[in-house]
Amino acid sequence: MRSSPIKIFLLIVWPYFLNDFLIIYSDVYRVTWPIYFDNFLYFVPAPITIYLLWRKKLLDLSNLGWPTHTDFFEQEIYAMIYSVLFIFLFQLTWTHGIIPLWEVFPWLHAYSFVRPVEYEGPVQWWPAIYGSLSAGIYEELIFRGIYTRLFKTYFRKQSYFLFWGAATFALIHWCNGILGLIHIFFWGLLALWLYDWKKRLLSLTIMHIVYDFVHFGRFL
Repeated sequence: MRSSPIKIFLLIVWPYFLNDFLIIYSDVYRVTWPIYFDNFLYFVPAPITIYLLWRKKLLDLSNLGWPTHTDFFEQEIYAMIYSVLFIFLFQLTWTHGIIPLWEVFPWLHAYSFVRPVEYEGPVQWWPAIYGSLSAGIYEELIFRGIYTRLFKTYFRKQSYFLFWGAATFALIHWCNGILGLIHIFFWGLLALWLYDWKKRLLSLTIMHIVYDFVHFGRFL
């Protein structure tokens, strides 16, 4: 069907599956054009597609969880709770749990591409800020807000709704390897559950930005 939720969602998210490939290609061959093309794919096709779907009334963007002037402080205070939860649970799990496992069991690092630019040398602060803001805003809007709008009533069971949302979110980060995908899957699972519970998109966006900035800035 033309208005199938799966078709609509794929029209929006397909550029994000190319993101890691272009970045890896740029690092391996030391060329910059894939980065510019990646930025184009990240920022241009998805917003245009979302707008066109909205204009054709195939996608409802109302009441996704952005705050109003009357509930901003009361509701968005949850952002601090989400940030603390994700930063200290997931980042510490990654640093002190998953990475040491790679050293003990190297095969768990299979199919993972670790970018030297992210883990070696001085921190590149502008890319860290840019990457944190863009990922936080776009990924929460698409993989929590729009995904829930399209699929909340599509799946008969809540477990299917949560599983496929988390799995899709993990797959766009495919270059992180087996353990990385598992880590990101549970990130997406908990974030989707929190959104489905509270319907606060700004809180999750702030959390995502803070988490990525802590990760890119190597604070933990």
